[in-house]
Amino acid sequence: MSLQFVLLVGRDPDKLNAMQAFLAEEAIIDCLALQSLPEASQSIPLYLPDLVLVQADELEAAGEDVSGFCGHLRDQFFEQRPVVVVQTSTMDPEQRIAYLVNGADDILTAQLVDEELRIRLLVH
Repeated sequence: MSLQFVLLVGRDPDKLNAMQAFLAEEAIIDCLALQSLPEASQSIPLYLPDLVLVQADELEAAGEDVSGFCGHLRDQFFEQRPVVVVQTSTMDPEQRIAYLVNGADDILTAQLVDEELRIRLLVH
C-alpha cells in the first residue's frame, strides 16, 4: 500500500502544520490536520485516509481518550480501515499495549526526527 492521504490528529497546531508541510513536500502525500479526536472520527468516513497519525500526549492531556478512539476505529466498518499510528512519549508498557489492544496498528516514540517519522509512515 502506498500512502496517498494521511490524517494528522493532535492539539499543537505548530507541530501539526510542520508535519503536514513536511509530508506533503517530501513524499507527495496529501494531509489533513485536525485538533480533536471527535473531528477525526467525523472526517474519516469523508476522506478515507490511508493512515491516521495520532499525537497522543497533547490529546490525552486535554482529556481525550486515544485508546477509545483506536477501539472506535476498529469497530467501525470501512471498506478499507486506515492504519492507525499512535505517537507518544510514554514509556509505560501497559499504556502502549492498551493502544495496540484497542486498535492501534503501531506505536512510535514522540522523539523521532522528521525524516525517520516520514520513513516509518511510508512503510505502513
